[in-house]
Amino acid sequence: METGISVEAAAPGFDIGTPDVGGKINFKSGTVKPMVDFDAKAQSQKLKDIMKSVKGFGMHKTVLIEILTGTSNAQRQEIIKEYKAEFGRDLIADIKANARFNFAKVCIGLLRTPAEYDAYCLRKAIKGLGTDEDAIIEIICTCTDEELVVIKGIYQREYGITLEDDIAGDTSGDFKKILMLLVKGGRSKAGVDQVQAEADARAIFDAGEGQLGTDESVFINILATRSYKQLKVIFRIYEQISKKTILDAIDSETSGNFGKTLKTIVRVVMGKKLYYAMRLQVSMKGLGTDDRALIRIIIRTCETRLMDIKAIFQREYGDSLGKWIIDNTSGNYRLILLHLIGEASLADVPATSPKEKSPKKKGLKKFSFKRSGGGPKISAKADADLSPDVKGDLDIGGDLDVDVPKGGIDIGGDIDIEKPKGGLDIGGGLDIKKPKGGFGIGGGLDVKVESTSEVTLEVVRQTKGRNRHRW
Repeated sequence: METGISVEAAAPGFDIGTPDVGGKINFKSGTVKPMVDFDAKAQSQKLKDIMKSVKGFGMHKTVLIEILTGTSNAQRQEIIKEYKAEFGRDLIADIKANARFNFAKVCIGLLRTPAEYDAYCLRKAIKGLGTDEDAIIEIICTCTDEELVVIKGIYQREYGITLEDDIAGDTSGDFKKILMLLVKGGRSKAGVDQVQAEADARAIFDAGEGQLGTDESVFINILATRSYKQLKVIFRIYEQISKKTILDAIDSETSGNFGKTLKTIVRVVMGKKLYYAMRLQVSMKGLGTDDRALIRIIIRTCETRLMDIKAIFQREYGDSLGKWIIDNTSGNYRLILLHLIGEASLADVPATSPKEKSPKKKGLKKFSFKRSGGGPKISAKADADLSPDVKGDLDIGGDLDVDVPKGGIDIGGDIDIEKPKGGLDIGGGLDIKKPKGGFGIGGGLDVKVESTSEVTLEVVRQTKGRNRHRW
């Protein structure tokens, strides 16, 4: 079951106000605001000056950062046109040639219009290395029908295929059904109908908790077509009927990406700003950072609601968004993100990431034994060796060694039932028996590895906007 902030668990302070969707850009809640006394020609000349050479550009990335984060998206579009008119060059292409990695991704993202950027992110999520379902769910569930119309037009123009066809070819089942209905549009704009809300709440209950099995079509039809105001009333009535929150009910009745989509709709209805704060925290918590999600959410919200998102983030997670960014990013990438969230003054604050601290492993304590072989033992962190280590073994890491005699070298947090005679073991695997100098790398299960030349390798890939390799 996916854990998260439910309607009840978020109290106190859960954002249950009117969802901030659609409408004109409100710069009051944005962290990026239009430049006063803006001159597109002057700004394009500054950009041209710093990109005369790679060396010069490298020395003056702060100028690029100040221009891109000190202007609104509409002003940046004027700069792009002026740059092309004055110098006959494409600004995005020039930045691609001179910037690298996540810093370049942020710069280029800021130069696309909001609809172009959403279309680009959707295309990357569908056709990149592995489908990024979280990105697809986030963008489609947070866009209005009107915004999706524009995105779909750009998508077909830029990529030669409709968004609907791309999604249909890369998803399946109920997940595909609800995405197709959301992309099609047709969410009601009507006000609250109390009688219909009571009927819908009862229908959801009867389709899930009230019967054996689940009728997913009822969830799809109601959550994908009712207005946000109507859904908010439906969710409150549902709780009165069920004694569960709608999020808890979705958890118990659905699973996978279909369940994620339904819960995203609920969270957007109950408070889009809190939803974005949650997504930002998820992108940075644990080992590794989901840079694609971090970049995407900041770019998509920096002109409209990021000021409020920052306040909610601080309230929910105890530290500022700026502090989390400092602890999870570096270099010019960190600098441009701090500018975008309105925290450029934190640029010189050192990182004190909790990721640098090894979490304590429950049940594992430091053990000491009398040694009988006279060999040195080197141990780092808190490992538990339940058998005396003899004849000079080298043990580095927080693993559990039931039997590690005779000179074995053990690096990492695995469980070794038996590993005699000089074996080399690197990684987090479970080794039942690995005698005679076996060589093990990775998080695999080695039942028996006897050959002196056998190698076990496991590469684990997780697709949440990044790859992780465990050796």
